[in-house]
Amino acid sequence: MTDTKSPFAPLRSRLFLAIWIAAMASNVGTWVQSVGEKWLMSELSRSPLLMSLIETGATLPMLILSMPGGAIADIVDRRKLLITTQVFMLACAAALRRGRDRGAPALQALCVAAALAAAILSHYVADLCVPLHTTVDRHGDRSGQHGVHKRWEVGLLDVIMDGEGWLPEVRPATLGPDPLGAPWAWLRDSFSLVPGVLSDDLAAQRADPGGFGEAYWQAFGQSQIPHVKEQLTLAGQRTARMILLAWTRAGSPAAPHN
Repeated sequence: MTDTKSPFAPLRSRLFLAIWIAAMASNVGTWVQSVGEKWLMSELSRSPLLMSLIETGATLPMLILSMPGGAIADIVDRRKLLITTQVFMLACAAALRRGRDRGAPALQALCVAAALAAAILSHYVADLCVPLHTTVDRHGDRSGQHGVHKRWEVGLLDVIMDGEGWLPEVRPATLGPDPLGAPWAWLRDSFSLVPGVLSDDLAAQRADPGGFGEAYWQAFGQSQIPHVKEQLTLAGQRTARMILLAWTRAGSPAAPHN
């Protein structure tokens, strides 16, 4: 019997596997570019501040754009967005190479290029905190629950904001024992919430046979709003953790005083 609850179950889908392999190849290219940026900066300047600015430029957009980026990715056509962002990242890399061939680019331009490339990837940390982003049937089509992803990520957030104007809890960021392996643990944690989201959605629909009215949102919210709040809080904390990791790997430079 196939274990559909395994975190590796999505890899059994040929389409998902192809996308996963392509994403892995793209990420490897991004890592190579990241190393190249720091290498180039070390040739241009030995300033610890400027070296740390490269890491800052690559991670600060995560703090600012993670949530807006995730929301945009759910609103627009994801295929077109993916193509656009990947082409833009390629253009950034090509511009750096062309600038290097013609003579070292300005330090400011290098920092801006790093920030632009990171901005495109910034929503991925927050995406790891959304349960239905970790499964092939993210919209609930196979389970007969079309739109459950939007109801969880957008609808419940609307209920929260309309009812209490809630803001995520601010939690301290720590590196932990395995900062680079942590995203895989985050993926597993989010995936473990999928069965609960689907079952609670079905239960809420039974509570409101006429449609997605007040009874539905009251039932769905009662069971899932605590999870929505927790995942949003974790998204901020985990994004801060990645920024802390970059700052630490840059040598923990002090902030300038002027």
